[in-house]
Order: sequence, then structure tokens, then C-alpha cells
Amino acid sequence: MYGRSRVVSMASLVVIGFASLASVSPAFATDPIAESNQLSSLDQQEIERFRQDFGLPTSQSIVDAVSHRPDIYSDTSYGIRLTPAEAAELDRRAEVQAAKGDAIEWAMTRDTFAGTYTDQALGGVPVFLFTKDLQSHVSEIAKALPPGAEFRVGQVARTLDSLHQQKASIDASWDALQLSGVAITMTGINTRENAVVVAIDGLTDAIAKRLNTDFGGDLQFLDRPAGQPDACISIDNCRPIKGGLGILTTANTTLCTLGFTARNLTNGTIVMVTAGHCIEAGGGLGVNWEHNNDSFGSGQKETWFDNSDADVGLIDPVSSEEPPTKNQFYAGSGTVSTITSFAYTFQQSQGDGVCRMGTGNSSERNCGTIKLVDVQNESCVAACKTIIHTIEMSFDSTGGDSGGTVFYGHVLMGTHVHSKPDGSAGAYGWYSPVDWGYSAYERAFGVRYRPCVTSAC
Repeated sequence: MYGRSRVVSMASLVVIGFASLASVSPAFATDPIAESNQLSSLDQQEIERFRQDFGLPTSQSIVDAVSHRPDIYSDTSYGIRLTPAEAAELDRRAEVQAAKGDAIEWAMTRDTFAGTYTDQALGGVPVFLFTKDLQSHVSEIAKALPPGAEFRVGQVARTLDSLHQQKASIDASWDALQLSGVAITMTGINTRENAVVVAIDGLTDAIAKRLNTDFGGDLQFLDRPAGQPDACISIDNCRPIKGGLGILTTANTTLCTLGFTARNLTNGTIVMVTAGHCIEAGGGLGVNWEHNNDSFGSGQKETWFDNSDADVGLIDPVSSEEPPTKNQFYAGSGTVSTITSFAYTFQQSQGDGVCRMGTGNSSERNCGTIKLVDVQNESCVAACKTIIHTIEMSFDSTGGDSGGTVFYGHVLMGTHVHSKPDGSAGAYGWYSPVDWGYSAYERAFGVRYRPCVTSAC
């Protein structure tokens, strides 16, 4: 039996009952590693990035052992080698993440609510922020979480509504700012630090001062170029058709990734969801798409246009290519997994775990955490389009990943849409949440779809 939920107030900074993360990693042999087997600097950076995201030990000896001791670091279910104990711990966190929706929904009814985030350094603990009266919220949050689930509450200065209002005022001035020479590329909400984030390509102190003056102050700034969609030339092989697979147009060799299978509720047919800019770049409506050099369906309409809520598009598979098990997706390393639910945007918090399938990556699957929520940014192919509602991830992508499945465990979270430009600093990418995707599509075209979360859909 589980005990009652335990809560830790951030104001007191007292931590109760958290397992030691250091105990997750076992000892490993310290035999010298042959020079010819040394990790590349990029491999090391990705291992370190992943382990930092989830609060796992990141010493150089462990980073080396991840690659060179497969007898210890034998689990690849998160795209990076982990010990079985580490993978089991991340599985446990995924269960907590999937179960917190009711608690968030209740917290959103409080006028003092300031958002939520997940503290991976403390073992994937959800944190609920309010502007006052912390203890008055504890019992209701505990009731809404699974028995025994740990959580924290914390006090900050501004409500989430206040942050959204400040962000909305900046977003409303987006085009005017660009015309005035301020190359704004992104806005988002940093829940943990209780601030609105603004990215500028070519940030200066003068620009930062101007925006703080114009939009109420306390902004956080990044010097960051516009995002680029991830399309290139490569292919995979894993029929029947499902999310997570590489797809290529027969018209112009545009390569992307399928996101997930969905039911068109308007006419009852099965459709495949990918990134909208993939449909546009691939030639548009009616263009055939293929997997492993064999056509499976044709492109439909897409929402990659300026000031769109999401960047999604549909592919209509021919009847012979409809997947028999409609909630499956390719999960990397030759494995197939299933989607059993999807997360609404409000259920996705800063610090949550997130993974993405993409055919442009040699590892196929990348995992990390959510870095920013409610992100508006520029997505540039030949032209640039402003996408209003995305979520930022802590890891980069490459050509071919666009449209890929964004998930955690068996929970679908969204569709990968774009990432930082190749060669620029940092590691980050964005996805369109599931619900913003289907609502944007319905508003634009009157077509309703929902992701398949059962085999028959």
C-alpha cells in the first residue's frame, strides 16, 4: 500500500523522502579504454546533456562507460544507453508525469496559480507554483495525484495569467518589431523562473532595454536565430505504415518523419499526421509520399502558414496501407511501441521528460526535457512563418526529423516541427502539441481528427 502524498514547500527548502539519484548508477570497471574507441565530442555532449536533463551523474568516467560498458549500460529505450536501474527510474517518472493532469487541472482553477514544472534533479517531482497561500492548496493537490506521489509547492511573484498577458502583448507586436529592425524569433514562458522569454537574432543591450520598457519589464532574453525545419534525404524501412517512420515525396525528394496515426472524425477515414511544412515543401496537396521507395498515400492540407497555432499536415493513406494496429509507432532500434493516451498542452510542464523519433538522427530517438512552454517562434524554409503555440525541448534535431513522433512512455505529446539552425550554438527543438495541432486544422479546414490511442482507433 502507498502512504499518503508527501509535500515539500519550496519556501522552507526542506526536502523529504527523495531517493538519492547517485544510487541509480552502479559501479563499473575502470580498465583503460582503447584510444580507438573514444567517444566523439558530439557523442559525449549528447550523453552529458541527457544525463544533466534528468539529474543523472555526469562524470567523465561515467560518460565513457556509457559507450564502452554495454554490459552495465545495456538499456537503450531512451535513445541513450542507461543501466536497467536508470531506465526503470525514468519509467517511474514517466508514470508520475502521465498521472498529474487532474492535479494541474484543479490548480488552474485557483486565481493564484502560477504554473507547474517537473524537477528532474529531485527525481521527477512535480512542482506547483502559486503567488500566495501555499498550504491552502496542498490537500487538494494531494487528492488529485496518485496515492504516495511526491510533489512540491512554491511561491512566486506573478500568476501564470500575468505571464500569458505579457507574452500576448509582445506577440501582438511581432510584425511591428520585425519591421522596426528587431529580429524577434521566439517568445515563451519559463515557468520555473516565473518569466517571459524573448529571443532576438542579434540581441543588443539597447534592444533589451527597449523591450523591457515597452512590455513591462522582467523579461529574459536570448540571442537566437529563427528555427529551421528538419528536412533532408535519407530513408528507413519498417512497414506497415506507422508514426516514427521516414517518408519521402516521389515529387522532389523531401524527407520527413511520420508523427502518428489519427482518425478523421469528419469522414471516418484513417489519416497520418506529420509536420505541415513537410506537406508544403514536398509539393502540397495530392503529392504522393513513399516509405522505402514505395508510395503509401497522398498529401492533404496543412497549417504551415503565418500566425498559425500549429504546424501540422495530413497524409491520406491508400486503403491497402492503413496500419492494422493503429496506435503503433516506430520507437527506434528495431522496436515498435504503442500510444495509449495523449497529453493536452496544459498537462505538459517545464522539466517533463520528452522523446522524439526522427529519421535524420543516426540514433533515431532522442530524449530530454521540456525547457519552455507556450513558445511562439519563427519557422523558416524558403520563407519564414510565425507558429504561435509550440513547446521547446532540450535537444537538437537534424534534417529528416520534421513531423516525428513526440512522446514519453506511451503518452503522445505532439509533432516535431523545427529546431535551431545547423551550426548555431545550443541544443533545442520545438514541437506542436497534439491538441493545438488538431484544433488548428479544424479551424482552418473544418476537418476534425484525433490521434489513435487504441489498436482499432
